[in-house]
Amino acid sequence: MAHIPIGTTTTTVSYTATSGQTVFAIPFEFFDETDLDVYNQGALLTLTTNYSVAANTTYTGGYAGGNLTLAVGATLSDKIVIELNINPQRATDFPTSGPFNIDTLNTWIDKMIVLFKQTFENINRKVGRGSTDSLTYSLDLPVATTTAKTLTLHSTAGLAFGASTTEIQAASQKATDAANSATAAASSASSASTDASSATASKNAAATSASGASTSATAAALSASLVSAGTASTTSLAIGTGSKAFTIAAGLGINVGDFLLATSDSGATNYMHGQVSAYSSTTLTINVLNVGGSGTKSDWTIRVSGIQGSTGSTGPTGSTGSTGSTGSTGSTGAAATIAVGTVATGGIGSSATVVNAGSTAEAVFNFSIPVGATGSTGSTGSTGSTGSTGSTGPQGIQGIQGPTGSTGSTGPTGPVGVGLAIALGG
Repeated sequence: MAHIPIGTTTTTVSYTATSGQTVFAIPFEFFDETDLDVYNQGALLTLTTNYSVAANTTYTGGYAGGNLTLAVGATLSDKIVIELNINPQRATDFPTSGPFNIDTLNTWIDKMIVLFKQTFENINRKVGRGSTDSLTYSLDLPVATTTAKTLTLHSTAGLAFGASTTEIQAASQKATDAANSATAAASSASSASTDASSATASKNAAATSASGASTSATAAALSASLVSAGTASTTSLAIGTGSKAFTIAAGLGINVGDFLLATSDSGATNYMHGQVSAYSSTTLTINVLNVGGSGTKSDWTIRVSGIQGSTGSTGPTGSTGSTGSTGSTGSTGAAATIAVGTVATGGIGSSATVVNAGSTAEAVFNFSIPVGATGSTGSTGSTGSTGSTGSTGPQGIQGIQGPTGSTGSTGPTGPVGVGLAIALGG
């Protein structure tokens, strides 16, 4: 079987479905069903759950297209998109010795070529600098804000935020008003042509209205220009509130009372926002109400802005401030008195109460104190220490005579005595 050829077919195809349509052709090469991303009306579908793939197996090493079948028929005019999305990876290596597998090599080369096609098509769909653009401005997106704004491109600052949708709507309203004025002027001119009795006066009025409408239309066009591109001023001014005079082009559609935003080309965070107080010839005076950033700038771009919004809701309570200094001592007040009124005994389990029967200056407190419940018997205490010996008591009565004891053993013989003979004569 021949190896899959890689053609020039793009790796993304889009269909507008008929009612109930389920089958859609896959015109480009792929290697596995999971290489495909399928979308219906922008929502990514899931393989097996939402669709199945029948691949063309004519060749070896991959699939030369095939058919995709939806599990549920599409709704009329559904946008079905099939896109190749191969995840670049290499799961196995060629052996370091032994026979060389040419078929496997062909498959890997085919995948590389298809990946190149996929990558080139993804790059071509991205926003970028043209081949003939020799400038070096940045294409990094500015940090997003919560206010919807247009995106502008400056030759030095690169991508930056422009007018908000609110500002564009205000300029659009001015253009609508101008168009209505032009319609009214045309109607006046038509009436003037049919009213012969006052033709001259009607023509003059129509001409005046037309001139005013033309002026309004011109001003609206200039206002629209101010919303999108703005007008430049090189007046050197320090960022701050209050009256600020800019030198700009004459004849722009700016009126006293309009709100304008002046931003520095060095960075959109440096700005002054306020209301026009005067515009004469090339001098524009703005009463600045809000500012951002700091410093003195001379690279201003001035655009139409929305009016200042209403005061927002109150923010959360701030942290407690430091303790203030002690106030001066007040005058001595009258001495209050406190007296005890009645003291009653409440029942077991009742609450103790104290009632002021007097006034705040002469208090008389009546107390009710509940009786406590009888407590449980306590445990036996430990034995106390031995007391001191008492005094000798009186002698008791003599007991009965005991029995005669047994005869004791004979004692030893005593020493020989010295005889003394005394002769008595008669």
